[in-house]
Amino acid sequence: MTDNVPEQDPTAAPAAAPVAAASAPQALPQPETDNSAPAPDAEATTPTPLTGRRILVLEDDADSRQALCGLLASWGCAVVEASDLATALALLPRAGTAADPIDALVVDLRLPGADDGMAAIARLREALGSPVPALLVTADAHQAEVQQRATAAGLPLLPKPIAPMKLRAFLQSHLPG
Repeated sequence: MTDNVPEQDPTAAPAAAPVAAASAPQALPQPETDNSAPAPDAEATTPTPLTGRRILVLEDDADSRQALCGLLASWGCAVVEASDLATALALLPRAGTAADPIDALVVDLRLPGADDGMAAIARLREALGSPVPALLVTADAHQAEVQQRATAAGLPLLPKPIAPMKLRAFLQSHLPG
């Protein structure tokens, strides 16, 4: 008995793997398609844009503050900067109006005076009247005590020097679209 096997072209690419012969050819199951389902929303898959977002940066070190503010500005953020809590609080009436809300806080842990960054975030949120997303930054992020305090306060902690993509990921994941 002779099998009905077509001759193969010697110049064609070799078959991937031999398949056991079936008694009758069978069609492969086709995935079901639902043409009534809408295409995914582009905004649902696009990261939150940062352009125009108002970010308050509270950092006492001038060089660190300048670098951080420059990075945020390069992403299109409107940056409100302060070197101490009193200055930051004084800037809020202008920046925290309904027309110009503060969208997020980036605060250094070690600040001059009695308040540290965790207390400063609490005071800024109180003054703003809302739980604005806040990120605590510090060179001491590796210390267990700092990690425990930040966790207890519900604050994400980012080590210095700040990794730009981690900062961007925080802002994009915590700011509403």
